[in-house]
Amino acid sequence: MRFSIALLTALTLAGTTSAKAVEDRPDSANAIMPGCRASLSNQYNDQLEAMMAGVCVGTVNGLIFEASVLEQMSARLPHAEVFCAPEEVTIDQALRVVVAYIDAHPERMHERFPLLALLALTKAWPCNQ
Repeated sequence: MRFSIALLTALTLAGTTSAKAVEDRPDSANAIMPGCRASLSNQYNDQLEAMMAGVCVGTVNGLIFEASVLEQMSARLPHAEVFCAPEEVTIDQALRVVVAYIDAHPERMHERFPLLALLALTKAWPCNQ
């Protein structure tokens, strides 16, 4: 549990800089969320939106993969888990979790998308400790 808390704290601190410094970041939720929504609807307005859909899907898929690896390592490294998504979860289900979480926190749209996605998945699928 301490490792998970330390990791979340470090990621949170890494994502908190001045609002002006990050509002134009290409990895902000402002930049990536249109791609997430386009991916869920399978309708893309332009190439940039299609590219951001790939970034969104890749980020969420990467977080789920990393969490599953950490879960498998937990026998050797107790409490290494950050979140525990169900094995049968689909990428669309995970994307819906992330989009719903970020939509519920519009004041954080300037923050880094990977951090917000991690927080969303952690809230949705905490590990039973």
